[in-house]
Amino acid sequence: MAGALLIGFGAVGACHPPPPACPRGDVCLKLAVVEPLRQTREGQLGCPMYISWGQDGRAADAPFSDLAPIGEATLDHEVTRAMHTSGKPGVSDQCCYHWYRTCPSP
Repeated sequence: MAGALLIGFGAVGACHPPPPACPRGDVCLKLAVVEPLRQTREGQLGCPMYISWGQDGRAADAPFSDLAPIGEATLDHEVTRAMHTSGKPGVSDQCCYHWYRTCPSP
């Protein structure tokens, strides 16, 4: 049994190092910008829950140039709610996301 455990342990990660972390970050964008990028019908706080861009290889689909050309994002409820309730002018239609570059499979 100890040999089986050692063999199993030795195989994990020995030939497959972990992939490098893909670029990621946070961004807030106007609803008019993210609505065309909606992935599903799901939404909260008036914003799409999931968005994506560049999936067909067109870099122009990125919401703005600082984002990865191919990516996906999930709504950040806490930051979006804070923006909507801040009372600051021009932020009530902001949708805030955790985004990440879609990386190739290892």
